[in-house]
Amino acid sequence: MSQDAIWELLSKKLAGEATQEELAELEKLLQSHPETHYAAGHITDLWDQRAEVPMAQREQAFADHLERMRNAGVDWDIPPARRKVRLLRIAGMAAAVLLLAAGAWWWQLAQRSAGTGPHTAGTNEEIHTEKGTRSRILLPDGSVVWLNADSRLSYPSAFHAASREVTLTGEAYFDIQKEASRPFIIHAGQMNVKVLGTAFNVRAYPDESTTETTLIRGSVEVSVSNSSMAPVVLRANEKLVLQREVKEDARALQMEVKPLHYAGHTQTPVETAWVDNKLMFEDISFSQLATQMERWYGVEIRLNDPAIAHLRFTGKFEKETIEQALKALQITADFSYTIHGNHIEITR
Repeated sequence: MSQDAIWELLSKKLAGEATQEELAELEKLLQSHPETHYAAGHITDLWDQRAEVPMAQREQAFADHLERMRNAGVDWDIPPARRKVRLLRIAGMAAAVLLLAAGAWWWQLAQRSAGTGPHTAGTNEEIHTEKGTRSRILLPDGSVVWLNADSRLSYPSAFHAASREVTLTGEAYFDIQKEASRPFIIHAGQMNVKVLGTAFNVRAYPDESTTETTLIRGSVEVSVSNSSMAPVVLRANEKLVLQREVKEDARALQMEVKPLHYAGHTQTPVETAWVDNKLMFEDISFSQLATQMERWYGVEIRLNDPAIAHLRFTGKFEKETIEQALKALQITADFSYTIHGNHIEITR
């Protein structure tokens, strides 16, 4: 079966029409074609966020998409009638959204055919999510990674026999296939996380003063590069926080193990709520929340009063727009805001 079969089977899966045999075949194909992981995961994520789109808008979106494809120089060998039926079947009421995701995929194909894309032979695969976006990635060994906004994951097209190693900048949730003879290692800043088979979250944004590993199930061993600190083994429902502080003009590392944080009566830890498309926070400063909201909504937020940065908030955003979120925050804090496109000014 060709890569073309992946999109046929994915369309059946999203429409709820795939048999167990077809679902198993889809997983095998995705593992055999790691270059399709980004497109498949991105399409699935957008499908989950679909909204009803009128037929006329779907038709226009499809026509606009074909024009962009022609301008990009991508040669589609599928007959026009089949192209349209297939995409509309996959997307249903979300055709415009799916075409956008598919466009990103076919644009990568165009880059690869020109030799300019990141997926050339013998190099690592690299997935980058922009602010305001998240992505699901299937690794060559069948492990699944959810990549949070403004993050980057680098991994080999095929793992070596001795180990499986990836590099993360930003935040990701890992669900790792168990292989006792071949450990899985994540390099995230100075933190190195070694696992055999487990589910956990790693947060390592370069502009934050802490790096965190949050363990949901199984066990992981965390070590720190260029440090005399002994490796730490985490158990389920624990997280390790690596804090970098400036002391006497020198950098000092501090490592602490903490229990996970469950807000209210929820069954989801605050640390991994983003995987379920929820921005959850508890007793954090406005400056910290503003940074998270920038990544979540793909905006820039400026706090124009130092006193505002120290306001503290607890809450959860799921389907709210950025303006709805700001209005919700105003219920418990005294501030004003103005929105100019993607730029937001916060004042007293």
